[in-house]
Amino acid sequence: MLIIEAVREWIEACPLRDKTEPVLVDFLGEEAISYSIQPLPGTRIVKQYTDGGSMRAFSFAFEMQEVTETDISRISNSGFCEQFADYMENATKTGDLPELGDGKRAVSISSGSWGAMIAQDAKTGTYQTICTLKYYQERMNK
Repeated sequence: MLIIEAVREWIEACPLRDKTEPVLVDFLGEEAISYSIQPLPGTRIVKQYTDGGSMRAFSFAFEMQEVTETDISRISNSGFCEQFADYMENATKTGDLPELGDGKRAVSISSGSWGAMIAQDAKTGTYQTICTLKYYQERMNK
């Protein structure tokens, strides 16, 4: 399974989000409510082991498009970002991490920043949380 597929499936199962809307990849709809995973550039191999295995990182932005017309909705949206970061932290503690498939094992998933609004129009805003999935990958056969 591709890493991005595993992350998307894991986020789709998150109890905090609106389950009627899918989690898209590299695309965020213009209407509220919309969710997207955007892969980010960064170091892929964090540490190489002598047995050929490696610790790796997959960095991504989790974005959501939400209604922002009132202060109450903006507080709620920021609260979702905070709760999502807590959800990832708890998932790491409990081991409820993405299933990556053969030869790969998720070690942690975390938020490297507070979720923040990065764009806004008259009725909606885009919120972004920067995240990292760390995983162990067994030696790749040639």
